[in-house]
Amino acid sequence: MTSLATRLENAVVALCPDIWQRIAVNLNKRQTEKQLFEHLTLCLLSSQVSYTLAWHTNNMLSQNGLLSSISNNDKINHYENRLRKALSTPLTIKGKLTRYRFPNVRAHQIAKMRSAISTDRLSLHDIVYKEKDPVLIREGLIAQFTGIGLKQSSMFLRNVGRSYDLAIIDSHAMDFMRATKLASPGRNSLSARDYLNYEDKLIRYANRLGYPIGCVDWAIWIVMKTAKQENYL
Repeated sequence: MTSLATRLENAVVALCPDIWQRIAVNLNKRQTEKQLFEHLTLCLLSSQVSYTLAWHTNNMLSQNGLLSSISNNDKINHYENRLRKALSTPLTIKGKLTRYRFPNVRAHQIAKMRSAISTDRLSLHDIVYKEKDPVLIREGLIAQFTGIGLKQSSMFLRNVGRSYDLAIIDSHAMDFMRATKLASPGRNSLSARDYLNYEDKLIRYANRLGYPIGCVDWAIWIVMKTAKQENYL
């Protein structure tokens, strides 16, 4: 490996013990239905935008009561319009006005998720905790909710402490894998088959390091984000 690859890998290895110590205490701690929904919308909102913007946007929706259950008097179309209006309103982040990139499509997707859970008697709590196999839970989330794919569902299950056995293959993970020769040069846009192939490679890499993939790819995210900010890449 190149010296850059060695430095990146050493940084990841150095972070893993602290990350695992902090996240292991939440493993299998059960979240409430409201907490699960807010984590799910955060993962949806983070698709193709920075996590910082997604977090602030999700927090704004929560504070405005837009992630609570739909009341009997709140029709789904009205709820979607309220979401769209909120998502179209600029946010001030670090002193700068910032707009969320996809107000229309995300408003529609969140409204469909909320409607399914409110009117179809679905329970995120049941989806997440009744099944033991995280792969099957992930498949269920993808099948049930529009806009939730492999990356979003894997992130969701990690963030709620349900599983650290699935990889989050984002641009940072792909850049790390290319730098360390775990992946060949190419686009970050992945088919489901590509995603699962790279997930398998990253899981085997994490096993060699002695940590769950959910810990290792969190460390990778931190290292690669820092490296990009400091122009190491």
